[in-house]
Amino acid sequence: MVPPALVAPQSVAPITEFETIQGLALRGDPHAMAKLGALYFNGEGVQESKPMAMVWFHRAAIAGEPYAMAVVGLIYAEGTFVPQNLPRAYEWLLKSVLGGDMQIIPTLWKVRNSLSPEELHDCTIRVLTELSKQLP
Repeated sequence: MVPPALVAPQSVAPITEFETIQGLALRGDPHAMAKLGALYFNGEGVQESKPMAMVWFHRAAIAGEPYAMAVVGLIYAEGTFVPQNLPRAYEWLLKSVLGGDMQIIPTLWKVRNSLSPEELHDCTIRVLTELSKQLP
């Protein structure tokens, strides 16, 4: 029997950035979910997959990550990977701004100006109602 101290450690492959981010995302970290979406979108450390990018951006947005909310809003505004839906785009962009992403305000304003007064009212009420449910 060889004493444990004399056994050479097995070579272990280093954990990649993708694996680290994926592990955090799978445990529910919203920032990691958004980062994972970006990795899939750009094909960094993983094969590029726009559908998987959308899945992770959407999960991050639902979890409250402002950057991901902006990305999902842009995807709906542009009709990228999903049918264009300006009311839904406005809702995600508004949530992003309310979450602190001020850089998306010009896009929010453009989408806002493309909505009818009724759509704008309904979208705003939906967002504010959803946010009010999250208050303590």
